[in-house]
Amino acid sequence: MPIKLEEMNWLEFRDLVPSKINTVLLPIGTIEAHGVTNLGTDVSIPVHLCEKIADELKAIIAPPVYYGITRTLYAYPGSLTVSSSTFESYVTEIISSLAEKGFSRILVMNGHGGHM
Repeated sequence: MPIKLEEMNWLEFRDLVPSKINTVLLPIGTIEAHGVTNLGTDVSIPVHLCEKIADELKAIIAPPVYYGITRTLYAYPGSLTVSSSTFESYVTEIISSLAEKGFSRILVMNGHGGHM
């Protein structure tokens, strides 16, 4: 069963990172319309992939970034967005914070093409 960062306490984290686990997976996506599927499809997919590969990579899964850059589908009900500069700053700061806490391998699992 994969380890999720938000479900750990600080003692568990201290005992694992980085002495036993130095890899973290960061799923990112956005909230936008996808036909009749859920608005979080772009997050659900990378989260699912992270859950499938975390144990093999000896990785912890970081909480997902749900809000991203939505342009073409923004007009649809339920689609949300943040600016490119906000998104870039936010993700950069998350990655920096993960590195400062001991992760030397940080893999971003992107589920949304708009972040390219």
